[in-house]
Amino acid sequence: MADGFNEARALRVAELMTDYQGLLRRIAEYAPNPPPEDYYEQGYEVLRQCRAEAQAVLVIPYPVDMSYMHNGSEEQEKRQLQRQVAM
Repeated sequence: MADGFNEARALRVAELMTDYQGLLRRIAEYAPNPPPEDYYEQGYEVLRQCRAEAQAVLVIPYPVDMSYMHNGSEEQEKRQLQRQVAM
């Protein structure tokens, strides 16, 4: 990569994607225990919906170990980064 900025950007995108996956894991693991009378309150319903959606996203395979590989041509790295962002 000619100017070094593209490599830094690729690393930053990989970091952000890893952070996002970590956030999804924390949301998916969170299980509030509301009192029975509050179970159907809007806030708890939204929490349950977010948890279910985070779990669904985490089921989709994501190659964390391949978030950034510097072993090919610039074009190959560019295509790989585009695939990672598209996921």
